[in-house]
Amino acid sequence: MLGLSMGMIPPAPTERPMPLPAGFNWDSGRFPLAITKSGAGYRWDVDPRSLVDPLIWSGPAYHVDGDTGDDANSGLGATDGDFSAAKRTIWAAFVAGNATNAPYRVLVKPGRFTNSSFTRNGQEEPSQPLAIVGWGGAMHYRTGPFKQTWADAGGTWTTSQSSVKRVLRTDVLTDQGLYTDLAEVTDPATCAATPNSWYNDSGTIHVNIGTAPGNEDIALIRSFHGARFMSHVHDLYL
Repeated sequence: MLGLSMGMIPPAPTERPMPLPAGFNWDSGRFPLAITKSGAGYRWDVDPRSLVDPLIWSGPAYHVDGDTGDDANSGLGATDGDFSAAKRTIWAAFVAGNATNAPYRVLVKPGRFTNSSFTRNGQEEPSQPLAIVGWGGAMHYRTGPFKQTWADAGGTWTTSQSSVKRVLRTDVLTDQGLYTDLAEVTDPATCAATPNSWYNDSGTIHVNIGTAPGNEDIALIRSFHGARFMSHVHDLYL
């Protein structure tokens, strides 16, 4: 038996050039950017690493391991990915890299980082061209705790945390796969009467999600005191 294809496979979609959005303000003279659409997908022809200072990729690499690192370590390894002398916080790598007065990289082992571990509340920020790269996986940073213990307050559940500005459920996601925002209300009684709400009583956080929260079910997002990276003209790659 002989099988022949007679053109039954649909042709590939034609790629169409797409203009940049109005107000995008891209420097097309320095970095030509061609975006094309093919079917439901888009493509562009720029490698993001090519947009930053090339000395970033040849400069020193400081390693960060949030679990077993030590800020007293040098952060340097024999090769990229050698975490044997890793620092524990990202800001400590900034301090070491800034001292070279030259471009550098911060290679971060997969893990979770909170609050001051990033920029020490804005006190330690990069002053040189820099790349921050998750090494072998994603690093997750939150301006608040990943785990929290909750107490039954009769109608609400409470915990202590300062400077909370936003509260989200991590156990229930939106249609877009995002955490679900809780509605901020004006007092504990309203919180107790309003499912999926929260209230900040001078640092005592009340939540009502209809049940006792697990210790990772609620994301408390605090004031953000760091990452003012654009206060200088140096390149930043994330």
